[in-house]
Amino acid sequence: MELLVAVVALVVAVVALGLVLSLRSQLGTAQAAAAELRSHLAEQRRLHEAPPSPAMRAAEEAWQAEINAVRAELAQTAHELGALRREAEQTTRELGELRAAAEVVPVPPLPKSRRTDLDELREQLRASHRESAAEDEPPEPPGP
Repeated sequence: MELLVAVVALVVAVVALGLVLSLRSQLGTAQAAAAELRSHLAEQRRLHEAPPSPAMRAAEEAWQAEINAVRAELAQTAHELGALRREAEQTTRELGELRAAAEVVPVPPLPKSRRTDLDELREQLRASHRESAAEDEPPEPPGP
């Protein structure tokens, strides 16, 4: 029985040794990654604290100018869109009013044809000429 316990203890020791070696290599990898992260973080802090270069400033100003131009164009487009919407609403209202007016007003009937004699028309024309001629003549002076 003592031999069996010794064999089990030996197996457990070998497994523990394998685990320790495996964990040791993983710990080394983790330490290398942590050192790389620290280095990267230090570089980021240095860049963040350092004043921007003239090229960076010029690029930032150019981007800001472009952003401002796009914003101005967007505002102008929004203004034009609002004007077009108001115009479309006005046109729609006018169209509705015209449709309503067209539906309400009945079409007047065509005038009935009158048959007037040509002679009657001539007589009416002569009478109107006589009246205008009488109005144009000066009054006759009274006799002696």
